[in-house]
Amino acid sequence: MKLSDYKALVKSHPQIAMFLDLTERFPRGPKGNIRPKHYVRAGEYYSDRHETKLGEEELRGDKKTRGVAEDCTVEAYGFCSVAYGYDPLELKVFFKKFGCTDHWDVKRKMGELDPGGDCEALSFLRGWNKQATRTRRGKRMGLRMRQLRIWVQENVTTAYYSFNTNYGRIHVHADSEQQAQGQYDLFLKPAVAEMETAGRNGRYESDGTYYPRYIEPAIEGPAGLMGLNEKFVSSTRDQIADAKQRIKQAEEKIAALESGMELIQAYAINMTASYDYEAK
Repeated sequence: MKLSDYKALVKSHPQIAMFLDLTERFPRGPKGNIRPKHYVRAGEYYSDRHETKLGEEELRGDKKTRGVAEDCTVEAYGFCSVAYGYDPLELKVFFKKFGCTDHWDVKRKMGELDPGGDCEALSFLRGWNKQATRTRRGKRMGLRMRQLRIWVQENVTTAYYSFNTNYGRIHVHADSEQQAQGQYDLFLKPAVAEMETAGRNGRYESDGTYYPRYIEPAIEGPAGLMGLNEKFVSSTRDQIADAKQRIKQAEEKIAALESGMELIQAYAINMTASYDYEAK
């Protein structure tokens, strides 16, 4: 695609332009000013020869791309060489929505980006005979998704971490994995242990021990926990309602059994007391 056509596509269909750009061998970035000379090999082995990343020195050494280095920098966490000119955290959100790993993914996401099939820029990817092209591009994006995920997880440590308990995933907000573990152990572990022990009807005791797993950067801060923990809260609320219903049914059964027992017992007493033994 010519540079002028790419810039026009960025203005008319920004998401399609970003999708195509991130499947190119050398992405141009949102401003279209990144060139192959700004890339370096991502690994030192022969198997890494097709893996590329942005070179910070190469970007800052060119006056036309100095701003790109700033765009790829996350405040307090540094320069991201696998952001390809985009904001790293915004790119992660885009990958979550439109990420691909194979030709089936590419075909499906094309349909989501261009439901009517009217965008001429995607025409070279359409058709049964374009499977190899879609596969190649899907693998490129899949590689970049993994590279970005690793970078974010290793660098943007202020994030949401999850603990996969028997009652569902519980999320915490922390600045590191160690801090996440500390928060869980201090605030949540006793409650989880009590829930699990009660759920097992006291057959054996749970200590509530679980370990954190990195989920995603805490872009929304602690407020994001409300949404992440909603599934756990909703599921637990349903279990509480179910337990209360079973208690109600048990109480009704007990009341019926007591009533029947008292009636039968009263009948037996009355028959015994009113029986005319002398007549016999």
